[in-house]
Amino acid sequence: MSYTFVDTLTKYRHSLPDSGYIKIGHRNGNHIKPPPILSDVDPDHCEVRITKEGVYVRDMRSREGTYIGMDRLSTDFVELKPGTLLRVGKSLGFKLEKNGDSI
Repeated sequence: MSYTFVDTLTKYRHSLPDSGYIKIGHRNGNHIKPPPILSDVDPDHCEVRITKEGVYVRDMRSREGTYIGMDRLSTDFVELKPGTLLRVGKSLGFKLEKNGDSI
């Protein structure tokens, strides 16, 4: 099973690996690094775990929070279902797509 994050603003598509972890944030080396103008995103904002069972996300003690829909996440991993909005801070958003499905 493979997944893609679609940036809700630019519509840019970020392919996710089949398994493992990715990080989102301003730090060099993170898999998804937003533009510097998005100051509400921390250097290591959130972490995404991809397994054969699904996609899970957790906040990394960010200042502005990580959200699934309107629910703020803690440092525990929570499942992110296809079609669901992941918000990183106040200004960055992604919709999860299962490859082969258009949502």
